Amino acid sequence: MLGDGVDLVGDEPVSLPVHGVRGLRVRRVDQAEDLPRLLVHPVAQVSEAAIARVAAGHEDAAFLRADVRRLPFQPHCFDAAIDRGCLHYLPPDDRLSYAGELRRVLRPGAKFLLRASLRMAGQRNDVDEAVIARTFAGWQIERMERAEVPSDTRMLDVLLARLATR
Repeated sequence: MLGDGVDLVGDEPVSLPVHGVRGLRVRRVDQAEDLPRLLVHPVAQVSEAAIARVAAGHEDAAFLRADVRRLPFQPHCFDAAIDRGCLHYLPPDDRLSYAGELRRVLRPGAKFLLRASLRMAGQRNDVDEAVIARTFAGWQIERMERAEVPSDTRMLDVLLARLATR
């Protein structure tokens, strides 16, 4: 399964913790001494208290709340991004600006891991392989598959994708 160990770059396994993503193990991302910065999109609106709880014990990381359609970062400042549940909450009209904003903050050749739920509140939503292909039309889709992944309370039907900027 795509989420069980995704090689972003290189072939030496090095696990990096990704808070809140059970079963996801990101392997070696960069051969450089400094680890690349990861941009993790929260599932929904997050309170300052929730950010403080996540940040506790992770003094070497920065956590913030931002609009994914207008990210407060300089262009090309990230090597990788992970969406563990944001895309499927966006209205269809906002998805292209989301993809464009990700492309803006990711370096050329950067990797993007996407986990998009196929249901919202128990109902099937419009997300499918065609939606991902249209939304990320200028990207290289390296792999895409449907899967069932655990959440805190149940199993989720999701679409997992590994993409790269060109």
